[in-house]
Amino acid sequence: MVYGYVRVSTHGQTIENQKYEITKTRNIDKWYEETEHGTVDYKNRILNKCIKQLKKDDILVVSELSRLGRSLYMIMEILNHVKTIILLLRKNLKISILIINSLYLLVVITLFQFLYKRISLIIIK
Repeated sequence: MVYGYVRVSTHGQTIENQKYEITKTRNIDKWYEETEHGTVDYKNRILNKCIKQLKKDDILVVSELSRLGRSLYMIMEILNHVKTIILLLRKNLKISILIINSLYLLVVITLFQFLYKRISLIIIK
């Protein structure tokens, strides 16, 4: 099953842009949406329910890593629960796909994500 996760920080923001970016790359079977600051522990957010829902070979698609959380530690903790991450690197209208099976490589990419917010991600449990 393919899940989509979208998060905005305030009620004044919309999730439609994130959904649009995600649906350009994948058809989503079920959406998880929330309005919550990324600094709130993921265990206290809808994201935790989403992660617990994932079964083997399920896919979680997120528009960018910062949607998971604002701290590198929190993102690494979340991604430690999954087997493979597929990042969609967007530049202009081109999309490149990078498959990562190494948590160490993901740390480096996550650091770049905070500098360059055009990385989307698909997670496979």
